[in-house]
Amino acid sequence: MKDQIHTVLGASGATGRAIIKELQSRNFKFKAVTQSQKMEGIATLHTNLLNAEEATKVIQNSDYVYLCVGLPYQSKVWAKDFPVLMQNVIKACEIANAKLIFLDNVYMYGAPFSVPFDEQEPQNPTSKKGIARKQTADLLLSAMADNKIKAVIGRSADFYGEFATNSTLYNSFLQNILKGKAPQVLGKKTFLIRMPTVATMVRLW
Repeated sequence: MKDQIHTVLGASGATGRAIIKELQSRNFKFKAVTQSQKMEGIATLHTNLLNAEEATKVIQNSDYVYLCVGLPYQSKVWAKDFPVLMQNVIKACEIANAKLIFLDNVYMYGAPFSVPFDEQEPQNPTSKKGIARKQTADLLLSAMADNKIKAVIGRSADFYGEFATNSTLYNSFLQNILKGKAPQVLGKKTFLIRMPTVATMVRLW
């Protein structure tokens, strides 16, 4: 296992950094892939995963690939780019015979959904972003069903922790506290919400 190569796509984000930290703690070999960002103390490979040739090149010789790439938070971008990115990564993993771990969210589930819920929960997205994420995940599920690649999808809602500065919890709650302002939370006071740390989340995945 320690001689195998783990490639982290989207390494500079909160989940990517947490994955790398976990890999380092186990002394696993890894490649950190970003689009253009540099990471202090970590050698990075810069790749545009929307380009099929670049995706194939960066994934070659990989044994495990972690897909945790973030795109601009815009519906049109998600609808246009996420499916292309997924198709390129699937093809690259197929060529490299690499196992894919896709770190997904829960946008594809329409509200309200069962609590707790599992893989059998109906996916009825009610937003453009949810539709885009469902289409993206469905591409991977189809490739798995056709035995093109081996893969797993891990899903999580919001989380907090190191580098997780784009989460709702951070932006409206923790950041306000740090600034000496009143924290804000959307929802009923009686509704219990549990959020994992990003480190706990990647270990569970």
